[in-house]
Amino acid sequence: MTEREWIKQAKARCEAATPGPWAWIISDAAVESSSSEVCACYGPSPAADKNAEFIAHARVDLDRALAALEAALPVLLVGANACSPEHGECEDCEVQGCVVMLCRRVLAIMRGEVEL
Repeated sequence: MTEREWIKQAKARCEAATPGPWAWIISDAAVESSSSEVCACYGPSPAADKNAEFIAHARVDLDRALAALEAALPVLLVGANACSPEHGECEDCEVQGCVVMLCRRVLAIMRGEVEL
């Protein structure tokens, strides 16, 4: 799957979900939108409350992260292929803050090639 396909699929999941922002109700670990309950998290507190808070924030956080990635993707794709010969092989690069290695790492994360 390409980076653009991943962004497209993730955005489609966001658009299909109940519109945000969502909020969590600490007393019953429920996640709600302005119009309805989205889900409820069950289990021993405080885990259920923390899960509900995470889910509620994910509705806005993911939209923002996807927008940022989509805006940066052209630069990442160019940067990942911009290795200069004086640095040698990129796989052996030890240059601190190497933009090429950073771009390649971000793209590998987007493709699911890097374990988080």
